[in-house]
Amino acid sequence: MSRLGTLGIAGYPLWLALRAHFWSRPPRSGPFAPAITAVIPVHNGVRFLSAKLASVLNSDYPPDKLNILILSDGSDDGTDDLAADFASQFPDRIRLLRLARAGKAATLNVALAEVNSDVLLFTDVRQRLDPACVRYLAEPMHDPQVGVVSGDLLILAGESAEESNVGLYRRYEAGFAKT
Repeated sequence: MSRLGTLGIAGYPLWLALRAHFWSRPPRSGPFAPAITAVIPVHNGVRFLSAKLASVLNSDYPPDKLNILILSDGSDDGTDDLAADFASQFPDRIRLLRLARAGKAATLNVALAEVNSDVLLFTDVRQRLDPACVRYLAEPMHDPQVGVVSGDLLILAGESAEESNVGLYRRYEAGFAKT
C-alpha cells in the first residue's frame, strides 16, 4: 500500500475524532421529535395505498407528531375512496386532497402550500416504510446545518411497463446502472 493510502487509513479516524471534538452537537434532554408530515402524491395507486398508509401509521415515531397528507393527482381507480376511508378512520392524522391531474411536480407544489410541519417526508405510494425509518430520518434534522436527509429506497415490482421503468430509473439514479 502506498504512503498516501496508509495516511488516508490512519488520517480518516483522526479527522473523525477531531471533528467530533470540535464540532459536536450540544447534549439534548430527550429524543428529537419534530412535527412531521408524510406527503404522499399518488395517481391511481389504490393497490399500494393501504400498505403504504399502514407502514406510516405503524412507524416507531410519536403518533401525535406524524401526520399524513395524501395528494390524489386525478386518480380514477378508487384511490380517492380508499384514502377518504383512511382519513375518516384517522381524522387527526390523515388528510386527503383531491386534485385535477397535473403531474407529480405540480402536486408536490400544492403540498408545500398546504403543510406547516417542521419537517416534510416526501414518500411515494409504492414504498413501505420500515418502522424505524421516520425516526432515523428525523434525527439528523436536529443539526441546523442539515436541510435534507435521504434513505435507501427499495422499489416494489410494478405491474405495468411504466411502474417497472420507475425501478430502472431509480437504479440508474442511485448509481447502480451498469455502464
